[in-house]
Amino acid sequence: MAVTAPTTRGVRDLTVVASLSDWLKQKAKGAARKAFLEWWAAYLESHMAYDQLDGWITSPFHRADDDEVRARARDQVTALTKKAKEKLIELLKERAKELRKKAQELRKQGETEKADRVARQAEEFDIAADEIKKTL
Repeated sequence: MAVTAPTTRGVRDLTVVASLSDWLKQKAKGAARKAFLEWWAAYLESHMAYDQLDGWITSPFHRADDDEVRARARDQVTALTKKAKEKLIELLKERAKELRKKAQELRKQGETEKADRVARQAEEFDIAADEIKKTL
């Protein structure tokens, strides 16, 4: 059997397939990179806003009323992306659950005043999450 040299068209077809394959790989890498960077940006935005709200709500130096909590929540999410807002809502809801558990434990220990304060903070986290939901 004789070995034949590839035709010009065959070489050109292989080159096109190889360049198309490289192009697809680059696009896939670019899409994965973009998805990661969007996730990371939402993560950072939501955690920075969460830290601000958490520090303000759980501060022992004041007790906010509901309107003040709503205003602070709106201020924190003014420039956030939709994904960051969704992540922030999750974080606030998780924190409210943690605080409710802590309040129950404090009540069992007989520390009613602290338990009431912690329960109020959990309620404030829920108020903030509900206010952020309205902005979606």
